[in-house]
Amino acid sequence: MTLAEYGESVMTLATRGLESKTLDPYMAGWGCRVVPSLGHLRVRMITNGAVDRTAYAWISDECLVARRRRHAQPASLRSHCSG
Repeated sequence: MTLAEYGESVMTLATRGLESKTLDPYMAGWGCRVVPSLGHLRVRMITNGAVDRTAYAWISDECLVARRRRHAQPASLRSHCSG
């Protein structure tokens, strides 16, 4: 069973009792990050290393996006936002 299949089968149980303000970002993260990155792997094949590498890749991607946004800003705003 893949992680995506497993998540689909237990998501109702895993998210019971969560308020929508919590559930919405959790589900967005699941659908936009976890499933595309790890969803194809069999649950038994997911290791700490695989999760760590995936999380580091997400962080790296966010840093690149932030850097691109910063460089796309006008110089006056860029200097203000960079501290």
